[in-house]
Amino acid sequence: QSPSVLQGEKNIASLIDAAQDVVHQQKPQLLDKLGPLRGLDKAFDQLAAGYVAAWLSQSNCAGVGATYSVSDLIQAAGLDRKFQPALPRLLNMLAEDELIDYEPNAQQYKVRGSLAHIAESLTDREHAAREAYPSAGAQLDLLIRCGRALGEILSGRRNAVELLFDDGNYADAEALYEQSPWPHLMSTMAGSAVAEFARTRSGASRLRVLEIGAGTGATTSAVLPAVEAAGGQYLFTDLSPAFVDRARGKFARFDGIDFASLDIEQHRRPALAPHRPR
Repeated sequence: QSPSVLQGEKNIASLIDAAQDVVHQQKPQLLDKLGPLRGLDKAFDQLAAGYVAAWLSQSNCAGVGATYSVSDLIQAAGLDRKFQPALPRLLNMLAEDELIDYEPNAQQYKVRGSLAHIAESLTDREHAAREAYPSAGAQLDLLIRCGRALGEILSGRRNAVELLFDDGNYADAEALYEQSPWPHLMSTMAGSAVAEFARTRSGASRLRVLEIGAGTGATTSAVLPAVEAAGGQYLFTDLSPAFVDRARGKFARFDGIDFASLDIEQHRRPALAPHRPR
């Protein structure tokens, strides 16, 4: 192995050690922050299953006690071919809640409970989730928006990405990644880990960070200050030029950061762009 590869592996190991130290040091605070979120995953799972139940009801494949083949559902729902691999997971969600008996080998399912009733109760479930988990409002907003449009997405009548970003409105996605409890916690920990790594790293070489798939910049917001404080260099990349353009304005106040569109599947060895003086 070349010296640069060995140094890279050493840096990764050091960064992992720094992350573990941060988790250990901040464990009490983490537990306090996560306390109000107990039950959130279950509430989200129940809502998601409700949207699947509503989709089956709308497709007239939800009669209590009736058995349907997967091909019946695909035809009745007009399921787009590219989404067919997701169908087993969607049906398993209902099977886990004992609403259907799903037999993957036979490619059929039998309805055990009233899916129409589940669908009709969705509005009440949405309100209950909002009241129980107010700090997860951004996550709920996107789950509800996409869940209510599930049938249109699966049939190809609506584009899921456009729905996620609400026809060019990035505010909800930014709120999801920057303000929602879990993503905010993970980004904060990432920033702390990089700061600790920068403080303890050996060698005189300049700290350089490449972020792939930076998206709305939530992780960048947490990590970039630590990199700048260490006199490092940061390259923000994303597949979408729109994200890159937004990031230029969002992080314009920072020195030592450059921006580039990057498809990592096409460019496996991107070079950090030279620092652009400001």
